[in-house]
Amino acid sequence: MFCLLALAEAKRRSYPYPYPHEIRQPYQRPRPIERRHRHHRAESNADGLPFSSRLVCLRKPAIYLYPTKEMNLTVSVNLKQNQFTAVVPEFTAENYWNVTAKPNGELIYKNKVIPYLFWEALSGMKMNFKSGFYVKKGEARQFLEKTLTQIKLNDREKFDFMTYWLPTFNKLGDVFCSFQLDNYCHSAPLGISVKPDSLIRVFLAIRKAQPGDNLKPVQQLPNAVRKGFTIVEWGGAVVNGCSRRVSRLQ
Repeated sequence: MFCLLALAEAKRRSYPYPYPHEIRQPYQRPRPIERRHRHHRAESNADGLPFSSRLVCLRKPAIYLYPTKEMNLTVSVNLKQNQFTAVVPEFTAENYWNVTAKPNGELIYKNKVIPYLFWEALSGMKMNFKSGFYVKKGEARQFLEKTLTQIKLNDREKFDFMTYWLPTFNKLGDVFCSFQLDNYCHSAPLGISVKPDSLIRVFLAIRKAQPGDNLKPVQQLPNAVRKGFTIVEWGGAVVNGCSRRVSRLQ
């Protein structure tokens, strides 16, 4: 018995990827919306989501890791397994990756070099459009360059973001968009085995402009700081374009 316990302890100590811990989110948890119809109880499916709830696609969240030295890290996205619609590379197990990260942002996964960790999922997250940015057709490139620089994305991250999202802006024409801060961070928590010094999560909700959007207040963005071990994630959602009513998660 003693030999078995000693062997198990030795195996645990030699495992290069510690179990991830949920990162303290940079924003306060949003207050839940009070239900007006207290006598109505919505039916729920096995996943805890109401039937016929409106789900939105969380598109192209890309996770970049910049440790101060080469590190073996475990990174997780704390969602239910059947919410994910795409994951690249595939999870090591359950909902997490084991990777070796280098200070230049290079990631090693199963002896292959990759630029970032990518996932997409369906979520019932509520999008907040009380304030934001009214972007006219043809002005999206300048808007993204200025705003992403303010949020402290580096040149590589800005290029990747704009390569993916600029065609969507151009297709929609005039748009109203808003960065989802607290609601996104608490709807899709990240977990990592080593606490970062800086965490920057950028999630942009986009919709075709509606009457009155140009009169809404301009969103005030937080002052992000990049120092020490930094994690950056960007993604977005097209509201009323990718959202859909479903009876269950596929």
